Amino acid sequence: MDEVSDHTERSDAFVAMRGKVYDITNFLNQEHGKSRGGASPEDMIMYAGQEINASFPLSLRAACPELVPPHDDTNWLMYLKSDIEIEQSFPFLHKAGGLANSKMMMRQDFYHKSVLPKMRLFKVGDVVWETKYIRNLHHKGGMYWRVINGEVFNLDPYFATRDAPENVDQKKWRFLHRLVESIFEDAGARDTDITKYWNMLPLRKPVRQANYRCLKNLFYVGKVDTRHSFRCLFPNFLLLAAACLLMLVIFIKFLASLQLSSRRKPQKHDKF
Repeated sequence: MDEVSDHTERSDAFVAMRGKVYDITNFLNQEHGKSRGGASPEDMIMYAGQEINASFPLSLRAACPELVPPHDDTNWLMYLKSDIEIEQSFPFLHKAGGLANSKMMMRQDFYHKSVLPKMRLFKVGDVVWETKYIRNLHHKGGMYWRVINGEVFNLDPYFATRDAPENVDQKKWRFLHRLVESIFEDAGARDTDITKYWNMLPLRKPVRQANYRCLKNLFYVGKVDTRHSFRCLFPNFLLLAAACLLMLVIFIKFLASLQLSSRRKPQKHDKF
């Protein structure tokens, strides 16, 4: 995210949304938001360099349809608890069903059918996080940041919502499988990378996939930064070693070409 926050200018504007990075430099100058009178580049530049999840809230039923059945949320009103201060910092709220004069936004699949397809055109890549930073959040900060197969998930909003006083007695807020919850709730005892525990869960394939899709839609924040790992740096080391070997060969040949030994004097022949 530090790298994303460096791109805040009209000529160089990046945003992060649910673990992905988007270059919105050209998007700033396009017409959109006509149902609200339009959004100018000046209105949108305030988003640059930030994570904009709060501007695109996603209902639990839309994000996790296999885990949140219609009878638990008939009106699509179940949302994760959000940080009010962060939410209020975004004047434009792209909430499905929240704008009566926009047919697009009135659809409950607005995010997946309209937002994501358009944003993919501007995708740069994934947000990356250093392993040390994630571990500090887990072990020192007591936060629910974990790694599964190199992907980083933040379940702080899930547990904050599940354990809120108004929700604690309602089973519908425990929509993730209890075994999935258990590998995140380790009280800091396990490693931050819980891949092996995820793989060991005795879940049927459809259940595992449904929970993974939910994690990816709601709680995915990016990938582990491997740019400084041995695996990524090995090709560089290999090229450096090859270059050094080539230089050594050239140096040896250079030395061999020099006549460093003393010249032999010609033998004196007898005169007749």
